[in-house]
Amino acid sequence: MISKKGFRWLAVVIVAGAIAGSSGASKAAAQVVPSFQLSGEFDTLHLTEFNSTTAGAGLNAKWNIVPGLAVDGVVSYFPQSWQTNTSTGSFIGQNLLLALGGVKPGVTFGRYEFFGRARAGVLDYLQQNDPFACLAIFPTPLQCQLAAGYAAFAMDFGGGADIGLSEDGRLRVHAEVGDLMVRYGQESTRPDGAITTGFYGHNLLFTASLGWRF
Repeated sequence: MISKKGFRWLAVVIVAGAIAGSSGASKAAAQVVPSFQLSGEFDTLHLTEFNSTTAGAGLNAKWNIVPGLAVDGVVSYFPQSWQTNTSTGSFIGQNLLLALGGVKPGVTFGRYEFFGRARAGVLDYLQQNDPFACLAIFPTPLQCQLAAGYAAFAMDFGGGADIGLSEDGRLRVHAEVGDLMVRYGQESTRPDGAITTGFYGHNLLFTASLGWRF
């Protein structure tokens, strides 16, 4: 498994490479005109802190404003029923809502686009309405605080590829992977027993989507 340090370096390399590539964009890249793209996406998110993986679905909107640079935003919902807990049972499954917005620098070669991404937003742990067991210790276990509802600041760094399936390039499929950095700012007891007043968790986020460019 990639370490936290490895995640950060991978993100830096992907984004820096895309920026460098966009500054020297080829003639193919120069042919890209401002356009709007709307996609339905499927996501998988591995919550490293709890060794739990969840799947979700959402909507992504991207605007290619100039050759080599786009802005985009995504909203994805991860239902509790799609979660798989591979830990010792410490994580209390709950619905999650992810909302991010940012930039995507990249290069274009005909119908193929390769990009980096840098986004910020929120990962919202929606309140768990079903009863759940919680240890009566201080500080309160992190998973219990999240189950009560918590909106965490999140940053996302990564990259991927976007490919036109049709001759005109309007029907498109893309895949991307990144490090979703989630800020847990409350005083709590972590699943490994460590006491914290706040930290960033590094989580693997994978996305596959199908969209239409207008």
